[in-house]
Amino acid sequence: SQSSDVDLLINILDIQKGNTVADIGAGDGDQTIGIARYLGSGGRIYSTELGTQRLQSLRNNIKQADAQNVEVVEGVPSDTNLPQECCDAIYMRRVYHHIDDPAAFNASLFATLKPSGRLAIIDFRPDGSEADPENRDQSGSHGVSPQTVVEELTEAGFQLINSDTESGRHFYVV
Repeated sequence: SQSSDVDLLINILDIQKGNTVADIGAGDGDQTIGIARYLGSGGRIYSTELGTQRLQSLRNNIKQADAQNVEVVEGVPSDTNLPQECCDAIYMRRVYHHIDDPAAFNASLFATLKPSGRLAIIDFRPDGSEADPENRDQSGSHGVSPQTVVEELTEAGFQLINSDTESGRHFYVV
């Protein structure tokens, strides 16, 4: 569903008040704002987006919500563009299938996370057959399978904690 995944993310990522979190590909910033409120003034959340227009609209939404503990960062396609080992938790919501170079990006995610940190990927499977990374956002093969996500993240050094693939096309992996 398009509705908020804030509670789900707090739960599966074991986010605590005062943590540092990153929302990679934050879109309109709804999840960022929800989690920022939960983290409180002692916590912080990096909120990233690609492209000038998306960044501008994200900044506006964050400003309107008066979320003081949010830092908006311009993302780059193959890198989180965040400091090393800065995050207790990172999530990507319907973003992973847009990543053209998973090996480079996942290495960057791994470097951005503290050693005991958690990463959650929320995404959806393709309707048709699965495409190569550079074509995962094309119609027909739009999406990515949970197996592929787990495989690519494991190659980058992550360990699977859990996953839920019960809800049709939509799934999450931690």
